[in-house]
Amino acid sequence: MPKTYTKDGIIAQVYIAFGQGTGSVRVSHEAALRVGECYSDIFEANKDDILATWETQGVQALERVRAVGRAAASLINAQGRTVIEAKDLEKALNTSAEYQHTNWCP
Repeated sequence: MPKTYTKDGIIAQVYIAFGQGTGSVRVSHEAALRVGECYSDIFEANKDDILATWETQGVQALERVRAVGRAAASLINAQGRTVIEAKDLEKALNTSAEYQHTNWCP
């Protein structure tokens, strides 16, 4: 029986992947909300393609989300900080988009 993917399920996976990337670093409320907004917007802009390919390409998309979490954690670690703020997330997203050029990092 084929799996049925939904926006809510995929965004839940995005939150998990982002958290895996950040490791034990805290994420502010605002940054967590921004993760949801950003990837929800990307999902809506590419909904048909994402739903059609999630079974085979979802793992790669989630690895890109993990990379954003790692980048955000790296930024604050370099500054001796302990909480990822929305501004840190934006920097990590911009860096990721610069190098990845996929539906998840346009």
